[in-house]
Amino acid sequence: MDVGDNIIFKILIIIQFLIMIYASIKDMKNKVVSIWVPGLCGMISIIKTILDLLNGDLEPTNIVLSLIPGLLLIIMSFMTSGGIGSGDGIVLLAIGPLFGLEKIYGGVLLAFAFCSLMSIFLLATKRANKQTHLPFIPFITLGMGVILFA
Repeated sequence: MDVGDNIIFKILIIIQFLIMIYASIKDMKNKVVSIWVPGLCGMISIIKTILDLLNGDLEPTNIVLSLIPGLLLIIMSFMTSGGIGSGDGIVLLAIGPLFGLEKIYGGVLLAFAFCSLMSIFLLATKRANKQTHLPFIPFITLGMGVILFA
């Protein structure tokens, strides 16, 4: 069953997206992701996984593969000594199973593209330097919004 086929899944996606918007605002203001954000997002993903199991639509391979972007960001966070926030990876890890393999990869690709464009703009206008840290959750939210609603 595609995520868009069921009203319950649509409601879960809207709730998840609203949480992501809230997290984006907090990330821009405080440069920190509150622990309850990935916790709540993870619970929503678990609910979706349970519903998939009950409907006979559970695809374990897709669930595991949807976790890879989050795991990679967490690994990159450790490799860059926090240059990339581990909270971004934890949030991606939490939302992956809800959005599914194709949507999470598309959303992350767009998030990196939007972040790159913003970085180029900020550097070109001298509003930032190479040491400037940009919050990534807003770009994840934007990328997922484009994938889900465009």
